[in-house]
Amino acid sequence: MLKASLITFLTLFICSISLAQQYSQSGVIHTDIQLYTKNGIQINGTSKEMHIEYPVQDQKMEVTLDPHTIKTDNIEFDQQLYDCLLEDFVFAAELDASSLEYHSNYNETIELQTRATINNVTQNVMLYLIISNKKTTNRNVMEISGKGRISISDFKLDEIFPNLEGELIVRFTQNLIITY
Repeated sequence: MLKASLITFLTLFICSISLAQQYSQSGVIHTDIQLYTKNGIQINGTSKEMHIEYPVQDQKMEVTLDPHTIKTDNIEFDQQLYDCLLEDFVFAAELDASSLEYHSNYNETIELQTRATINNVTQNVMLYLIISNKKTTNRNVMEISGKGRISISDFKLDEIFPNLEGELIVRFTQNLIITY
């Protein structure tokens, strides 16, 4: 009887620990973009409106960016971006965030194959993450930096922005706190 009670208690305790984990974004996600015009003029932009989710049950990372929140150093491009009918840029990748919880890391590099949906076109895109974290007894503080290159023509963005060519480079930095 005591043995059965102990097993039941341990099972409930382990389940409550795994269900009690919470992933919460800390602060804004700083996003930088870089692209070029056909004349070779570099355009740099930023947004603080990117959103990243790590649904624990799905073992995924979902990145969403509304392109209308991007502000660049090119007034003409900003106006084109404001006037266009682009939907959110969405990147989805398999990433078990819980696998990063159990020890501290410094600049661990992860290469992720993502399914990017931009301008109603879905393609595979590589994202490169650099993760550093500090694990304590009741929480884990992570800093995640990511970078990806998106071909403008693959997503038919050159039809919306005929003056652009090459790649759109996206970089972001996120702080994530996991509490137990």
